[in-house]
Amino acid sequence: MAKLGTAVAELRQIAHGLRPASLDDGLAVAVAAMLRTVPITVDLDICPDPLPDDVTLTAYYVVSEAVANAVKHADDGHGGAVLPPTSSIPDRVAALRGTWRVDSERGRGTIVEAALPCAS
Repeated sequence: MAKLGTAVAELRQIAHGLRPASLDDGLAVAVAAMLRTVPITVDLDICPDPLPDDVTLTAYYVVSEAVANAVKHADDGHGGAVLPPTSSIPDRVAALRGTWRVDSERGRGTIVEAALPCAS
């Protein structure tokens, strides 16, 4: 249980911190490194193409917060999740004029999806 608490604390620090140096190697590499610290399975679909820095950073923070929430609040994959009112995901995504959704029907797990515009 202590390991879980440490993983959540680390993810929250990332979600509220500055640009992680791991993003220098691309979003997929940075997210993979982050996910090595969490005790849950996460399936991701990440664009392999280079992205603008603001999109990369926002996507990284969205993933880190969504994973932190899943680690803290997951109910064995049964769904029924809601975005906490303190979540920064809506503001981060809206700042880039993107869209997001949480699909968490009971009994089917949870999908968090953010679509961020990648061109000016």
